Amino acid sequence: MVMISGTVKVDGGEIYYESRGSGIPVVFIHAGYLDSRMWDEQFDLFSRNYNVIRYDVRGFGRSTNPAGPYSDAADLKSLLGYLKIEKGMLIGVSNGGRISFDFAIENPGRVLAMVPIDYGISGFKTESAEEEHIWDMVSAQEGDYQNFLK
Repeated sequence: MVMISGTVKVDGGEIYYESRGSGIPVVFIHAGYLDSRMWDEQFDLFSRNYNVIRYDVRGFGRSTNPAGPYSDAADLKSLLGYLKIEKGMLIGVSNGGRISFDFAIENPGRVLAMVPIDYGISGFKTESAEEEHIWDMVSAQEGDYQNFLK
C-alpha cells in the first residue's frame, strides 16, 4: 500500500501529513509534546480498511513553528480541504482530543465520529495553581524536547 506524504500551506506556516489506505477517512491527531509518529502502529493497522491521515500539529515534528497566533482547528480544516476530505472520523489524544473538539464545534457537519482520549476543552480551566506551575515548567522545556526528537 502506497503512503502519500507532503506539506500543506496554512495561514502562516506549513503542516506535514501522511496518508495511506482507502475508504472512510480516519484522522489521527497526536498528543502535545509528541508528533504523528506516536500513531505508527495504528497508522499501519487502520490503513488496511480506512483512508488514514496523520499529521504533525503546528510546532511539532516536521510542521513549522507558529510565527504568531493561529488556530489548530483551522489548520486541520486546511489539511482536510487540501486532501479533498469532506467528512471524517477524528481520533485525538490529549491536545489532539482538544483539537478534535475545537474542529467539531466549528465544523459539525464534517465530523462522522470522534474518539477524544484524555483531552481538555478550550476555554475550560481545570488546573490548580500547583498543576499550572508544573505545566509551565514542562512548557519551558518543550524546545529542548523537540530538538531531542528530531
